[in-house]
Amino acid sequence: EFEPSVAVPPGGVLRLRPPLGYRLVDAVPRRFRGDLVRGGARCAGVSVPLAADASVDECEALCAAAPSCDFFSLGVGASSGQCFQEGLASAEGDGAPCLAFETQANFSVYKMVPLDNCFRFAIIEEGSQRTDVECSALRDNTTGEMALVLRIPPAAPPFDVDLGYSLTFAVYNPEAQPLQNTWSVQSFSMPSMALEALLDDGVLDGFKLTTAL
Repeated sequence: EFEPSVAVPPGGVLRLRPPLGYRLVDAVPRRFRGDLVRGGARCAGVSVPLAADASVDECEALCAAAPSCDFFSLGVGASSGQCFQEGLASAEGDGAPCLAFETQANFSVYKMVPLDNCFRFAIIEEGSQRTDVECSALRDNTTGEMALVLRIPPAAPPFDVDLGYSLTFAVYNPEAQPLQNTWSVQSFSMPSMALEALLDDGVLDGFKLTTAL
């Protein structure tokens, strides 16, 4: 349970990271969405063309249908409509994280984010369940650790400072109580979760574990 100290606006994100030893339980994603991660750029490395004249939604759908497509770029201005699968390890289509960017003014890079893959997820606001919040269990490509990411759609109400919230989701517990049993909680004004979009950075107390018999 928590009460935001700073309101999280529509289009914003709340991210929770578990203490060391806990593992979030994720499910098969019901769908994917392309989130903008960098404007005026392309991923460094190999890219494969998907379309010559596509909208954001069309490029997103092409990436979702392509094997191992985690990133795509879409052209604007003089390159308008050009859609590429990004972050490939080879021209054969082997997937790889987009770890670096190259400046290209006429392109923007999007990351494919799984939606509705948080196992047994529910969020209660002042006693009533909210069904308009998107939940993603995301794995960090570098550390392998998972985080719970809650995104408020642009047309949905914010997480307000005057309201109380209760979250339900599934985790695998560690075998022993961790020395530091707190959850990291961060809120952002944009889904990119970039440092300049950070609204608040805090912690929530964890729960006590009972030793198995």
